[in-house]
Amino acid sequence: MRQLLHLFAHLCLACLSYGQQCITVLSGRSDDPLMGCTVHCLEGNIVGRTDLQGRCCLPQRCDSLRIEHPGSLPLTLSWSDALTTAIRLEPTVTELTSVAVEPWPNQEDRQALAANTTLDYAAIHAYERSSLRSAALNIPGVQWDQRGHGGSQRLGIRGSLLRSSFGVRGVKVYQGPFPLTLADGSTPLELLDPMIIRSMDVVRSVGGPQFGSAPSGSLLTTLPLRSDSGHDARLELEGGSFAFFRTGVLARNNDGRSALTVGVLRQRTDGYRQQEWSGRDQAFIASRLQGKRSTSHLLVTWQQAEWALPGSVDDATARSDPRSARPYSVLVNAHLDKQQLFGGVAHDLRLTEKLTVRSAVHAQLIDKTNPYGTSPGNSGYKEERIRAAGARLSIGEKSSLRQMPFAWDLGVEALTEKDFWLENSYMNGVRGALKVDAVTQIANLNTFVNTTLGAWKRGLIHLGWGLERTVYRHEDHLRSAQEERAAPPFNFPCIGIEHASKHGVHFRARFAQSTSRPTVWELIRADGTFSQSLRNEHVSEMEVGAFKSASRQCSFEVSLYHRIMDGLITQAYDAAGDPDGFTNQGVITFTGAELAGAFPALPGEPDRLMLRGMVNAVLTSRRPPENPSSELRSEELPGVPMLGSSLRLSGKPVANGRWGWELGVRQQVATRASWTGGTVAAFHTENARVAWGRRLDWGALEVFLLAENLLDNRYDSWVQVNEPTGRFHNPAPGRSFFAGASMTFSSSQRALAD
Repeated sequence: MRQLLHLFAHLCLACLSYGQQCITVLSGRSDDPLMGCTVHCLEGNIVGRTDLQGRCCLPQRCDSLRIEHPGSLPLTLSWSDALTTAIRLEPTVTELTSVAVEPWPNQEDRQALAANTTLDYAAIHAYERSSLRSAALNIPGVQWDQRGHGGSQRLGIRGSLLRSSFGVRGVKVYQGPFPLTLADGSTPLELLDPMIIRSMDVVRSVGGPQFGSAPSGSLLTTLPLRSDSGHDARLELEGGSFAFFRTGVLARNNDGRSALTVGVLRQRTDGYRQQEWSGRDQAFIASRLQGKRSTSHLLVTWQQAEWALPGSVDDATARSDPRSARPYSVLVNAHLDKQQLFGGVAHDLRLTEKLTVRSAVHAQLIDKTNPYGTSPGNSGYKEERIRAAGARLSIGEKSSLRQMPFAWDLGVEALTEKDFWLENSYMNGVRGALKVDAVTQIANLNTFVNTTLGAWKRGLIHLGWGLERTVYRHEDHLRSAQEERAAPPFNFPCIGIEHASKHGVHFRARFAQSTSRPTVWELIRADGTFSQSLRNEHVSEMEVGAFKSASRQCSFEVSLYHRIMDGLITQAYDAAGDPDGFTNQGVITFTGAELAGAFPALPGEPDRLMLRGMVNAVLTSRRPPENPSSELRSEELPGVPMLGSSLRLSGKPVANGRWGWELGVRQQVATRASWTGGTVAAFHTENARVAWGRRLDWGALEVFLLAENLLDNRYDSWVQVNEPTGRFHNPAPGRSFFAGASMTFSSSQRALAD
């Protein structure tokens, strides 16, 4: 590990040595900086985009540059003229013209000076495609657990996996401009599939106020719409170990004014472990309509999913019979059936040259059944219906303040949810008496304001403020009782500064606060009553970092952070070791460092061989709730690995070649598994991928072979934290092989890599 850290140190120094030359693009009408201009080389490839100050640092030399911006006339000029001449783009006509309004969240909203990693189309599709997990595991600070391939999932960023044994807590997820996260803070993560997104930004720090409650970060995805005019269709087939099978069909069209994408997919697997099968069917429609002064988006997706629940096993079983399931899970055929329908419409309207109003509405229907728990003492047969909706309205402007670039955004997001819950006692596969018959209504309101100012040359100041309020109303039909819960409004500020050096390295510092509210799952105790004592988590985080990104040269990102979490929500247990609701822990701190980088392994040929890697390290401390006046003491926390790393070497095709390949290794140190003791062993896994592709007259053909866990190591891919009985092991699949093919029928060669 020490050698790996030295390697990354040399990587950062090497990156700093690459000199870059920068251009600044202004509006020919007002001389204001133009953000979002696309800079192309003469050959047509994109080499960069201008930032809030209209500035773009060029990673490579071109004979000529072509600069394009929606609503402006494109400009082509020589390399020398671009560096010596003030570049001004003239509007297409003198009146308010048709403009491609950038959909929310735009680039500065996604990053907001926080640690951010973008997974593009190539990164998302470079692994097995049962979910986004494999691609996300190469991001420092991210834990994405999954049972088998395509089974139940949960997500943690910078230690947030402590929050719950199940589900996604503290992370806000958006599909395009629409939040998938419900009003109570939980997220149906399985709705996200590699086929229905183009790219995904993983914000690893406290989310900005514009995202509401996002104390552990955000996932911000883009819709799978075609970027240029034309049409194409793609057929994907994939099969692999443990009877894994996946097929999908996608069709896209873009006529310049409107874009439409429709797709369907089907996925099945028997699973590595007993009682670990899963299946998913999904269909979706996404569209964009471009008006003279507006852009509208539509998303509708339906999913039918089911996955078995094998339960955790103890240490002895994990070693001797890792493919077995919890015996009681097999007895009752523990599994979850879930149907989801999500739909939303968003509209962005440009009122003036600089002022934009954004609005969106969405609705979500979820029906699911689940034999809750996989032990006799806590089993229950649960039927749940969720009816949720939300709306968002904001107004923002990009202008100048005393000749300094200035942008502001003011808005509100409202989420509402109604959860119908019926639960029977469930013993040995037989449903018994009704123990929960309740309806819980949740309303969540978030107001926010954000400002970004270019305060000095190559410098930015970001100031934001948010206010969140959540109200619960619980009707217990069994006890003929009604309860209300309204936490006080929570203010969360955000302040950050950034400076871009002349070498293209960006330095930043940031402080942000947020809160995480209890979910319905956590508020209803094991006996069916509603908890009034469980309170919100409050999170504060200070972060400093630096990054450099380039299309053909080396890139790196380093982040140092200190996170304070007050009132961590964790599961409580009774004297027999059975779950008994949730409780708040004391104060917990995380002090961590994250490093990620990429550079060409062959100097002078950055497209031939690339080396990518990441290192994540964190130290934790805790002040227990029973002694609030005590000092924070260093303590290894369950489910939070102290050190992890990955290294990948990939080769891209030569100019006339057809082959690509990748070798990778991921390593993680031993991890504490529960508050009461127990450890999950350290592990390392290896993967290899080889792909062959060819462009044809009708489109393109690609086939690939993928191997995961090459050395057949035994390790846990899902750490069941807070398990006092020692059943915290969830063995991961052994050596797995996958093969797949995709055929793309396209009217344009440019769209084949989109």
